[in-house]
Amino acid sequence: MNRFSLDELRGMAKALFTKAVSAVNPYEAIQQRLRIDNGRIVCRLNGNSEKIFRLDSFDRIFLIGTGKASAPMAQAIEKIFGLG
Repeated sequence: MNRFSLDELRGMAKALFTKAVSAVNPYEAIQQRLRIDNGRIVCRLNGNSEKIFRLDSFDRIFLIGTGKASAPMAQAIEKIFGLG
């Protein structure tokens, strides 16, 4: 049986918390799943499939979001589109 000191347990808990928060970071999630490529919006779906939209088929694109994750997700989209 392993015995850990309180400092070791705190360190493990902090590392686990940091990794968990990074795994659900909404900014990073958008960055990993959305990109602009040759005038197209490419959305990576679950697995290896992608949904592709030609940018020239849109006059305007509106971004609507609600909830705590909407602000960092919008910032990621602004960066992808070169607006931020």
